[in-house]
Amino acid sequence: MFRSERLQPTVHQLIGFDCGIATLNHWLLHASAQEAAKRVANTFVWVPSDSTEVVAHYALRGHVLARDSAPSRIGRGVSDPIPAALMAKFALSNKLHGQGFGGQLLRDALERVVRSSLSGLAVRVIIVDDVAASFYRRYGFHDAPTVPNRLLLRFDEAAKALGLTD
Repeated sequence: MFRSERLQPTVHQLIGFDCGIATLNHWLLHASAQEAAKRVANTFVWVPSDSTEVVAHYALRGHVLARDSAPSRIGRGVSDPIPAALMAKFALSNKLHGQGFGGQLLRDALERVVRSSLSGLAVRVIIVDDVAASFYRRYGFHDAPTVPNRLLLRFDEAAKALGLTD
C-alpha cells in the first residue's frame, strides 16, 4: 500500500501535503530537505506504491536527555546526559486520518530507531496537543518528569513491542 523511504526532495511530491497542522506542512515543504542536507535530521516519508505523493512523514535525530529530565527507570546508573533519539515532525495526511495508519507510521518510525545504529536508551517525542499526547500514551510513551510536552519510550520497550527481541 505505502512505501517508507528516506525523503528525496527532487523525487517526492511535497506540494499539496496537508496534515491539518500548518507548522508541520510548512516544515516538510520548506525545511526538511535543508535539515537532511545539513545532517540535522533524517526525514522519512510514506508514498503510495504507485505514486511519489507524500502522505506521511517523520524525522529522526540523535538526541540527549538530561538525567534529571528522565524517569529513574531510564536514567538510573547511566552517565549524564543520556543518549536518546528524537522522533519529530510526525504527520499523517488528512486523507488518512481515522483509518489506523497513525499506529502503523509510529511502528515504522520506532522500527527504524531500534534497528538503526543509534545508541540510546529512549525515544523522545515532543507533543503539540492533547490529541498527540493521548496517541503516544496508547503506545506506551510516558511523561518526562520535569519537561512539559515531552514523552519518552525506552528502546527496550519499543523493541519488545515490535517483536525485535529474543
